[in-house]
Amino acid sequence: MVDCLIIDDDVSIAATIHEYFTLFNLSCVYETDYEAGLKTAASQHPTLIIMDVNLGEESGFALCKKLRETSDVPIIFISVRNSDDDVLAALGVGGDDYVTKPFSMAVLLAKARAILKRSAAAAEAVAVAAAAAATATGAAATAAGAATATAATEETGTSASAATGAATAAATATETAAPQATTPVSEYTATLAAPNEAATSSADFASPAASSAPRAPREVTRFGGVEIDRGSGRVTRDGEPVKLKPMEYKLLLYLIDNKDIRVTKDELLENVWGDTFIGEGTLSVHIRHLREKLEETPNNPRYIKTVWGSGYIFEEI
Repeated sequence: MVDCLIIDDDVSIAATIHEYFTLFNLSCVYETDYEAGLKTAASQHPTLIIMDVNLGEESGFALCKKLRETSDVPIIFISVRNSDDDVLAALGVGGDDYVTKPFSMAVLLAKARAILKRSAAAAEAVAVAAAAAATATGAAATAAGAATATAATEETGTSASAATGAATAAATATETAAPQATTPVSEYTATLAAPNEAATSSADFASPAASSAPRAPREVTRFGGVEIDRGSGRVTRDGEPVKLKPMEYKLLLYLIDNKDIRVTKDELLENVWGDTFIGEGTLSVHIRHLREKLEETPNNPRYIKTVWGSGYIFEEI
């Protein structure tokens, strides 16, 4: 795994970025065409990809769409093309940021570091959530096992007492009826059989009680047909899984946690992205993707609404 994969058909630019990033202790590799970039992305699992829009006869947009079929790796586009349409197209196909050439290497490095920092924090959050879920499951299993063992012990003790009493009574009866006779082993075994069977059935009957052992509570947020399990990070809509990119998930939770409050674009960029370099176009694209994945009518959203000229608001009617 590497920190950054650089894909640019201009080898001098790719090599320069590679050299500069390496000076600041980022592990990097670079490729100069579509196919090589696709193969290296699959084999090296980069945390970030910096990609030119023009890749010779191929398009960086096409490569981004291909990568998005299997990966949510953050992608920064770099290009001499600077029209709004190009920027929106890059963000629309799954890009996370857009930098126009010529650019400052220091600014590009700052953007890369910010994204790598967020990715590390997101990975850590997922690991913590998974560990918490595993701990909760283990605690529930331990409680269930303890309940089962206690019930089985109590039933076994009762059954053993019953078995001893029955054996004593049988021996006394035998001695009274035929004082000189010896009780065959088979008859003694038969005398104990019934209490043992009773003990088994009692223990089996008691075991369902273990299923009522308390489970650790999970924080679940619901609106409309959407359900968000914050412990596992799982999102569903009408029971079907919804795949959200890490920043989409973080943005959604921030809006929900500020329900019925207008949140400005600057506040979202600062508190969700933590990066003043990110433009409003990136925010707009993430909002659109959330609506497409969660709203019944994305063009007329019920929950994630725009407050024209200032920001967004999450409302649950």
